[in-house]
Amino acid sequence: MEPISTVAASVSIASGTSAVLQAANKGVRSAYRRARLSGTIDQEWLTLDALSGQNASFTAAELTDVHLFLASDAVKPILALLALGTVLGDADEVIDGARTAFLNESRRWAIQSKTTWAAKSDAIFDSIVKLFHGVLPNASHSEELTEEIEAYSDFIGTPLKGKENEGAHRTYVGRLLALTTDLDALRQTSTLSEELAEAIRAGDGEQIIGHAEVDSPVTFDDLYVSRDFIDVSSESIEDSGGLVSSGIPFRVLLMGSPGAGKSTFVKFLTASLSNPELRSPTLPSVVIKCREYAREGFSGSLVSFASKQLTADLRPVSDADLEGLLLTGKIAVILDGLDEITDLPRRQDMVKRIHRFTSQFPTTSVLVTTREVGYNSAALSTKVFRSVRLQEFSLEQVEEYCQRWFAKNSKDHLVEHFVAESEAVSDLRANPLLLSLLCILYRDSGAIPANRRGIYSQCAQLLFHKWDAHRQIKHFEVLPDYTDRLMEEIARWIYTSPSAQTGLEEQIIVKTMSQYMVSDLGFLPSKAEPTARDFLDFCAGRAWLLGVTGTSKHGGNRIFSFTHRTFYEFFAAEAFARNAENATDMAALLRKAYERDSTSLLPELLIQSFDQTRARGATNVFISLCDNGAPPALLLRLMDGANLASFARSKGFALIMHGWNLTLDSEVFTALLQVSGPARDQFQSEYLLPTESAIARRKFLYGWASFQLAGSSTRFNSMWSPIVDEMVETYAEELAELPDPVVMNWLLGSGLAARDTLDVWEYFVCFTLYGWAPGIAWWLVDGVFNTDIPVVPSASTRLVVERLVDELNRGAAIPQSVIARLRGALEDVQAHRRPWIPLDRPGDFEKTARTLLAYIVFALAEDREGESELLTAVARCWPELTTILAGRASSQRRRNKLRSPILSGPALSNLPSRLQDWVNGGTDLVDFSVFDDDPLGVKYRHIPPLNFDAQFGLGPRRPQVPSPAARDRTPPRP
Repeated sequence: MEPISTVAASVSIASGTSAVLQAANKGVRSAYRRARLSGTIDQEWLTLDALSGQNASFTAAELTDVHLFLASDAVKPILALLALGTVLGDADEVIDGARTAFLNESRRWAIQSKTTWAAKSDAIFDSIVKLFHGVLPNASHSEELTEEIEAYSDFIGTPLKGKENEGAHRTYVGRLLALTTDLDALRQTSTLSEELAEAIRAGDGEQIIGHAEVDSPVTFDDLYVSRDFIDVSSESIEDSGGLVSSGIPFRVLLMGSPGAGKSTFVKFLTASLSNPELRSPTLPSVVIKCREYAREGFSGSLVSFASKQLTADLRPVSDADLEGLLLTGKIAVILDGLDEITDLPRRQDMVKRIHRFTSQFPTTSVLVTTREVGYNSAALSTKVFRSVRLQEFSLEQVEEYCQRWFAKNSKDHLVEHFVAESEAVSDLRANPLLLSLLCILYRDSGAIPANRRGIYSQCAQLLFHKWDAHRQIKHFEVLPDYTDRLMEEIARWIYTSPSAQTGLEEQIIVKTMSQYMVSDLGFLPSKAEPTARDFLDFCAGRAWLLGVTGTSKHGGNRIFSFTHRTFYEFFAAEAFARNAENATDMAALLRKAYERDSTSLLPELLIQSFDQTRARGATNVFISLCDNGAPPALLLRLMDGANLASFARSKGFALIMHGWNLTLDSEVFTALLQVSGPARDQFQSEYLLPTESAIARRKFLYGWASFQLAGSSTRFNSMWSPIVDEMVETYAEELAELPDPVVMNWLLGSGLAARDTLDVWEYFVCFTLYGWAPGIAWWLVDGVFNTDIPVVPSASTRLVVERLVDELNRGAAIPQSVIARLRGALEDVQAHRRPWIPLDRPGDFEKTARTLLAYIVFALAEDREGESELLTAVARCWPELTTILAGRASSQRRRNKLRSPILSGPALSNLPSRLQDWVNGGTDLVDFSVFDDDPLGVKYRHIPPLNFDAQFGLGPRRPQVPSPAARDRTPPRP
């Protein structure tokens, strides 16, 4: 396959249009396999009109003829080739070749059309080059990828291989090139992007719903507090600037709890991206509410719905206009509230549409927001989207918000008292929405409710009964006595009616409310309908709970829906709890709610609401759920959210442990880690510490070790680490004997010796409760290079690293299956996002760890030729890595002709002889002969296990060579 520079050379000597077209087409094919698109650069170009202003000799007739020339079939392939050179960053030779062809064609055109502008062709061509540099995605600083389409797909963030995405990448380059051959359309695309950003800046901006009810006028910036995010895979903390780098398209999944401020952050992000003081070039955004798209636009495409959204919010934009913006990455797309599509099949369909969209427009930045609970039932690809969690407020952020909020109310003196008194509900005040409501409650009553349901209840009272009193707004009389019931009835109705999930038309609400007010609230028929209309007008003017979200297609009726899903679920729970006959009925309803949508908070609110209306209500509902075999994950969630008698929790734990005897489920184990303090203490006393609970301990330790090795999160460490430490200390001998690779990897990583032994490759990667995860070999290396704290290895961990390096130095080949699974595991834990800190003065252990790292990254490079994000990241702590890998590539190409090493000196001085030999074209590190039925290659390339027993005096050892049954074991599962 010819490189693009070769194609450019062929264009430069082409003497006719057919030769240019043939070479350009070949360039398209070559570029498709090599292109790496990585963002945009400053919009800077010279239009032909501006060029005319600089050179008065351009007459109007000449400009007209130039436009005809640029639109001709002879010039289109030249422009396409120039565009490819711009995209690839391989531009010098391409531009020279395209320039020669362009000048030849301009002279031929001038002769045929008898015009005199051909002498200015160079200036015209230069203006086109600047136009392309300003508008097209550019990859001048990106590494060269393999020639496979899959590699191109991986980089641009859409590695999906399903049939629904076939052809998306094949057509993207073609569509982009079609745009580049129409210079007027290209210029209009860039102009439209600027105009949309300007329209966003010119808007007054929406207030932060739930935050702006203060005594003096406020702007968004008056109350907005900067937010922090946690990368779900690496657990690193960063601010919003790290999510949306100005030069690279972002694909971000933003997760957060209800009321955490996801939609508020979307408004902040939209304003920031369009602000030239914060970002250059500016990037307009289109925000699509997922529930509105599901309700109004699901029969059409996301592009069509987005263009209508822009037309309604900012200015007219056609589908074709928007496609130009999407092709060139000149607009960001924000899909807000994926979880608000409550119908699971439809939400799963929405995920497929998002994947197709990102595949069709690989340089467009996309952000999706969702609740975290239940998200995995319809998850986006982790290879396409980077997942981040919106952090709730820290104490410092709580204080900052309170200072801003109370200052706008002229009550600065309350800040210190509020912060001190709200400490009892610190978990609730960390939620931005609830914090804003707590501020209002405290200002009005000087007190804070003690539990979550109490807060929701008093907030509802605030919104309808006290809201307008302190704003000196007169209320219509009768309605406040019934607002709770009306809101509850509307919420119950929306929940039970599938057609009402995305909103209700005003006429339907008025009719149904009127009937309810007559039959249940004692209104006269003549008063019911006007009062219902007044109620909706009251809601529409405030939009705190029930607001207008659109108009119907026919008739223009207002469509109402709950502004915040949290309060919709609260009112629905109150209605169901009030009408439930008994605990059995409530348990059945609660279970249906969970099975219908596991992301919903309705199950917790149902049991809390029922507990308020019945003696021991929560305990009786929980017992009924246990008796009917409710899902363990649901039982654990309710333990965290309800006041239960200890015997009820015991019954729930017994049911859960019975399920563990059959299989240990990752969702259930994660739910266990989330339970509240009383439930956590009870589980420890009943299942982790008693002598007779050996099976439960082993199951729990397997889950805990899996959780840690998979790098899932550190947020539960403070709660569970003391419990795990006590359990391990009490039963060290028992747990050290567990014949499990996962547990042994974790024990060694924790500095504990273990009696069992593993096949050597199980220290590289092992199968956990959460899938394949890096073993202790990797995490030891990670600890050396990714923390500022010096690593102090235990004797057991030192032995692991030294023995692995020794075996590799002596020629052990790593099975390809091990490398393939390790590669996937490292992608899952986002190893390339770790800091990779250079070692200033490495000790003996650090030097050995660096050698182990070299074996791993060299094997990864050998298994899949070319660079990767991980290799690029590791080069931050090992600058010579790029040179070394380039030496290996050169050696491979000349392997049969080598007479002396192609690379030597300082770059290789710290490497063992085997790796030096490998760099210079020597024996491969990876063994590609391992069969697929042997996941870790232990049957065919067995290396004796490490002798921990002999090293640490742990007693009799099992035989060095495992039995056939042991050699043939499959990845361990409980």
